[in-house]
Amino acid sequence: MQRLEKQFHIACAAGDVGRYVILPGDPGRCEKIAGHFDNARLVSSNREYTVWTGTLAGEKVSVCSTGIGGPSAAIAMEELCNIGADTFIRVGTCGGISLEVKSGDVVVATGAVRYEHTSSEYAPVEFPAVPDFGLTCALVEAARALNIPVKLHAEQLSDMGGAALAARYRALSCDHIEHLSQAGIDAMKAAGTVAVLLPGAYYTLRDTHLPPIAALREAGVPMAVSTDHNPGTSPCLSLLLMLNMACTLFRLTPEEALRGVTVHAARALGLADRGQLKAGQRADFCVWDIQHPNELAYFFGRNPLRMTVQAGRIRTP
Repeated sequence: MQRLEKQFHIACAAGDVGRYVILPGDPGRCEKIAGHFDNARLVSSNREYTVWTGTLAGEKVSVCSTGIGGPSAAIAMEELCNIGADTFIRVGTCGGISLEVKSGDVVVATGAVRYEHTSSEYAPVEFPAVPDFGLTCALVEAARALNIPVKLHAEQLSDMGGAALAARYRALSCDHIEHLSQAGIDAMKAAGTVAVLLPGAYYTLRDTHLPPIAALREAGVPMAVSTDHNPGTSPCLSLLLMLNMACTLFRLTPEEALRGVTVHAARALGLADRGQLKAGQRADFCVWDIQHPNELAYFFGRNPLRMTVQAGRIRTP
């Protein structure tokens, strides 16, 4: 086999990169990222792979673009590993349909679905696609240091201690929490973290493990209710249906469910100026054609909305 002085695709040799490498997809972002380094220098630029190296806090670090898709990313990581890199942070932009995630929010992924097919060449499909725990904590700590609020989807399929981790960083909320433990509940209570219940995902996945509603209620942890609208596990657009499911599936009272989509939902989003009909609060509310609030959780398939008021302005449905 031919022995190359430099890696074939990234055109780098041992000593050209640090053990820590930031991985954007777009080569055009490498120079911008390297602008935050000390003593940054362009190492190579070949095909979709552009590499810069410098230092951060005295540590040698690099940035290497990976292009689009799993195969080209795998090539970059293999060749970077060959010359001494061992810790990678994938950065980039993404699209989404969750209304609670706004433009400019920072998403620290704690897992991935292995549908890209490249990883099956490296590990069996049962192997979980989860990041290094210490590195994940470091990213969350960095976000908190920049006053970026934390939210976490945790304990949906098993108890992995995610809720306690979120509470450690004063997270606004923990979402799903079907397998939430008593230790997680206690940590959320102490941190003031909201438990977000997602009955649409529970229903779609035909789950049978209920969230610990009674324990959350006894501990006084606020419970919000949401759709978790997404095409994979909760293709739901009806918050009224979630009110019904929160009561029928999760055993919330209608009053708890209604608070879950108003005051507790606002708290889960870090919106202290809305969610209640109260002097000084932002005037965001709905007017319903009903006799009693319980009807909102009782009927499904019916929308009794008469009008909405958003920021004090009346809007018709």
